[in-house]
Amino acid sequence: MVRRFRALRFAAVVEHNAAEVRLTMIRNIVSAALFLLGIGTAIMAQQPSVSNRPADVRVTFSDSRTYKGSYSSKATARTCGETNPLYFGKKTFSFEFPEEAKDADAIQDVTFGSEELVGGRKSAAGFMVSVSVKTKEIGHPPDWVVDTTNQRDKASGSASLGGTDSETTLTVKATNSLGEKLELLVTCHAPKQ
Repeated sequence: MVRRFRALRFAAVVEHNAAEVRLTMIRNIVSAALFLLGIGTAIMAQQPSVSNRPADVRVTFSDSRTYKGSYSSKATARTCGETNPLYFGKKTFSFEFPEEAKDADAIQDVTFGSEELVGGRKSAAGFMVSVSVKTKEIGHPPDWVVDTTNQRDKASGSASLGGTDSETTLTVKATNSLGEKLELLVTCHAPKQ
C-alpha cells in the first residue's frame, strides 16, 4: 500500500512538473512572439513608406521592330523605395507601377527590383526590369524583360537613383540579348496622406 501511495504521489509530482514545463514553454513562446512583433513594429515604423506614392513614368524603346516609341503615365505606384527585409526577405529597391492599371493605359505594368541599390548606393548594374505596354500602333506585345543578374540572359544595363527625402528618381538603361534598348525614367513623389 505504501508503495502504491508513493507511486501515485510520484505520478502526481511528475504530472505537476510536466504541466509547469508546458506553461513555461507557452509563456516563453508568447514572450518571444510579442518581442518579435515589437521589433517588427519598430522596424516598420522606421521604414519610410514605399507604398501609396504618386509616380511619373516615361518608357522609351529603341532599336526594336516590336517595341517602338515613348510612353508616359502618371498614377500611384504599388511600391517605390528600399524595402525592409520583412517584405522580400532581404533589402531590395523595388518599383512596381501602377497600383491599378486601366485598359486604356499605354503603360500597363512596370516592375523593377535591385538588391544592389540599397544602403545608400546610387548606381547598380544588377537588376531586373519588366515593362508591359499597350497601344493602337503595336497592340499588346509580350512584356519586355531584362535580368542583368542572370548571365544566361546576356543583358546589360545600368540603374541609378537620385532625388530628395520626399522624391525619388530612378533611371534605368537596359539592352536585351537582341540589342533592343529600353530607357526608363521614374519620379516617385511623397506618399499620399
